[in-house]
Amino acid sequence: LLAGTSERSEIFRQIFHTGLYQEVQCRLKEATKEQQKAYDEIRRSIIQSMSGTICQEKGEDGNYARIGQEFEELEKNGFEGKVERGLELLSRLLQCDKAVLEETEKKLGVLEKRIQAEDRLLGKEEQGTVRVSISALTEEQEILQFLEILREIAAAAEN
Repeated sequence: LLAGTSERSEIFRQIFHTGLYQEVQCRLKEATKEQQKAYDEIRRSIIQSMSGTICQEKGEDGNYARIGQEFEELEKNGFEGKVERGLELLSRLLQCDKAVLEETEKKLGVLEKRIQAEDRLLGKEEQGTVRVSISALTEEQEILQFLEILREIAAAAEN
């Protein structure tokens, strides 16, 4: 009873055969350290990946901007305890971007068809089979666009 704390612990361990429990405790501490290291590495990787995201205001509604602001707020706090929310916001931002991309692709398709039609008209004009009548175009903007396309085609033909 007069022995020091570490000596008493050793004596009791021998008397009550608790060495097994001490070894289990040491193994659990080591496992905890390893799991903490793995967790920290994964968390660091996620934060690094998510921190590279740039949110720009897009779309006509304020939804994209609101989502972007919330994401930036989470990013400022290091996504502390909110990684799942950050991933959810990234998913919603991606959906918004897909919608903008689809709309842009539709517009591009329309413009490509129009350029092809103008190109065919220009080809026929060069052959002398069809005369393009500017008076047929009703809006000033369409006339200017048509002339710009003709200039681009002529410039491309020169090259």
